[in-house]
This record gives sequence, C-alpha cells and structure tokens, in this order.
Amino acid sequence: MEESSVIPEEQLDIRERRRRNAEAAKKQIYDKAVSKKQALNDKQITQVKKIRIIYEYRDICDEYSAVISLFGYIAGYSDVDAQISECEAKRVEYTEIAAQLEAEESERHRKIVLRSALILTSVFILAVVTFRLTLSLWEFEYTDEGVIYKAGNLGSAFRFGNIAVPDDAGGIGKQAFKGILVLRRVTIPGSISEIGEEAFLGCEGLSSVTISEGVERIGASAFKDCIGLKQVIMPGSIIEIGDSAFQGCMSLADFSIPDGVRHIGAFAFLGCVNTHDLRLPPAIESIGVSAFQGCQGLVSAVLPEGFTGIEHDTFAGCNRLTEVYIPSSVTDIGDYAFMGCNSLRSIELPGSITQLREGLFRFCSGLQSISIPDNVTGIGNYVFLGCTSLARVDMPEGLRSIGDYAFWNCRSLVTVTVPDSVTLIGKRAFSDQYSKLTLVCGPGSAAESFAQENSLDYTSSGG
Repeated sequence: MEESSVIPEEQLDIRERRRRNAEAAKKQIYDKAVSKKQALNDKQITQVKKIRIIYEYRDICDEYSAVISLFGYIAGYSDVDAQISECEAKRVEYTEIAAQLEAEESERHRKIVLRSALILTSVFILAVVTFRLTLSLWEFEYTDEGVIYKAGNLGSAFRFGNIAVPDDAGGIGKQAFKGILVLRRVTIPGSISEIGEEAFLGCEGLSSVTISEGVERIGASAFKDCIGLKQVIMPGSIIEIGDSAFQGCMSLADFSIPDGVRHIGAFAFLGCVNTHDLRLPPAIESIGVSAFQGCQGLVSAVLPEGFTGIEHDTFAGCNRLTEVYIPSSVTDIGDYAFMGCNSLRSIELPGSITQLREGLFRFCSGLQSISIPDNVTGIGNYVFLGCTSLARVDMPEGLRSIGDYAFWNCRSLVTVTVPDSVTLIGKRAFSDQYSKLTLVCGPGSAAESFAQENSLDYTSSGG
C-alpha cells in the first residue's frame, strides 16, 4: 500500500504552520474583498449598505495589516517576503478604494443638496414661511430641569430640516435627536452648557451645526456617524470634546478646534477622512487614544508647548500626514502613535522622551531619516518595521536595547552604527533576505554577536 504524502500537522515545522495560518487568513480576506466588490456592482444596492461596505473596506485594510504581522513572524522564510509585499499592496489598494467610495458618497450628498435647492425654488415663498415657522414643525419633550430629552415632528406633511433649539432649553439630553434623518442644519443656543451623549448620533442628513458662545462641552458620541456633516462652527467657550464625539463623520472638513479646548476624548475624530491642516489649541491638556486615527485628509498636526504626552494610535493611519511638530514638553509617545503615516518623510522627536514604544512608526513607508534623541534608552518591538524608505538612523550613545523586528524590512538602510552601550537586541531586529545592511559595531559588542549569529555583514567601529 502506497504511503500517504501528506505530512501530519504535528510534524510540520512551526514556521510552516504559521505560514499556512497566515495564507489561510490572507485568502479569507481576499474572498471577503471580492464579495464586497460584487456587492458594489449590484445596481439595487442601498446607500446604507454602500456606507457599511466603506467601513468594511476599512476593516479589510486593518485585517491585511494583521496578516502582514502574522507573516512578519516568519519573515525571511521561503517566499514570505513576497507575501508581505502582496498584502501591503492589497492594503494600499483597498485603502484607495475606500477613499474613492467616501469621495463618491460626499459627491452624492452634494447632489442631493443641489437637487433639493432646485425643488425648493419652485415653492420659494412657502419655503421662506416654513423656515420662519421652523419651531412650529417640531415638538420637544423636557425633563423637570428643562433639558430636552426627545425631539419629534408634529406630523406635518412637509418636514423642514432646520432646527433652532429654543433659547430657554436647559440642555440637550442623551439621544435627544438620535437618528432623525431629515435634519439638515442645527443651531444650538448659548443657554445650553452641554450637548448630551449621542444627542445627534446617526443623523446622516445633517450637514451643518452652529454652536453658540456659552456651550462648554460636547458629549460622548454626540455627532457620531453623522456621515453628511461638513461644517461645524464651535465657539471659544468649548473646553471639552467627548469620546467619539465626531467619530465616523467622513465628510467633515470645515471646522477648527477652539483655543479654549482642554480635553479631547478617545476616538473623538476617528475616521474623519476629510479633515486637514489640524492645529491643536494652546490650552490642550489631554488627547485620548486614537483621537485622530484614520483622518486621511490630515496633512499637518502641531502640538502646543506644554503638552506632555501622546496616547497610543493617536495619529495612526493618517496617510497624508506630512508635518508634525512635537514640543519639548512631551515626555512620552504611545504605542503605534504614527503607524501607517505613509507620507511622513521625517520627524523631530523631543529630547525629553526615553523610549520609542512598540510599533511607533510601523509601516511609515515614506520615512527617510530619523535622529533618535540622546535620552532614549530603548527601541521597542516593530518600531520601524516596514519603513522601506528609511535610509538613515542616528542612534545615541546610552541606548541599551533594540526590540524584536525593530528595523525589519527597512530595505533602504545600508549601514547602521550601533553603539556599544546596546546590550540587548531582539529577534530579527535588523535586515531581511533582500537587505544589504552592514552593521557598524564595536569588537565584542552585542551588535557584533547579533551580526554573527544572523549572518549579517558587519564592520568594526574601532577601525
């Protein structure tokens, strides 16, 4: 009887098992992406489903990044580097598809507005009268304290989309206007100090919000997933923008953060793909995790003097970000804070930081050079993984450790001088099978031992 040629799973090399898992994951994502493309070609597709697919494309991009990480554990083995390159290309492809879909969605909203304008011109007098009687078309239910907790239409056949919240309202409560699709413009009076949590959550038709002087706080998820929101006028009285306040507002472009804002919550502007030229106020004291993650239109970010820390993933995925100013007052920058900022060419890090945390500049494929501050003692895992344009790194004397895969797939690096103070170098910290890297290191140093153990070229820094 002929012996089976199938190798039992338990006998597979661990790298081969990881390779199979990664390839299976890659195929699963590919199949998902194909199904989304087919769904987009369906002429009967609804706008709600199309918007959901846009978000799913974002998930596909994230999943490709995860698969790249899986392949990273076995990088250098067989054709894995080609798999990494293929996944990275797919990630870029679907990022561009999602951006194109978002642009089409923005154009759709613009055409809706134009079409509405043409209709309204035929009943101009009626429109003017209706606008003046806006409040009469809406009813508000109040708590004993005068806070609006529910808004509704009076049942008129013609429902106008503008709302001016009454001046005598004591506040806007949680979910007060949630999911009202006919809203177009909202004016909030200064008599209200706080906009409640999820107050306008999912108001997809809302395009403009004017917040009057006197309002101090925008609650968590207050305008989350208002996908048509383009303009927000915020007064100088605002001091706090809550968690996820504008998350998913993909059309938001016309806004600025007032000078008096002290706190910006986690995920506050996550996925606001049309934001640009962001400048944070001088009063800012804290910014939550992932606050600006995925703001693909963001081209510059200036942090004010006195700011002390950047949370993890704060600017991750801002792939058009080209300018970042980090003041000397910053003492810590969180994990993956700038991951995937592909347009970032260089960045000046403050001398006050002591660690480059995990994945800090991972997949910043446009990053060309960096000088690591003198006080840094450790470079974490994956910090520069996939920085394929990185050609120069200046490491300080006093650096003690370099983490796993820290410079993996940095194919433009030709030489790196590793100071003798480094005593710990993680697995696959440097090079890959396509690299021509030469380490410059001292005799008997940890870098020399690493080069010998990993068959890397090296030369003595002592001559």
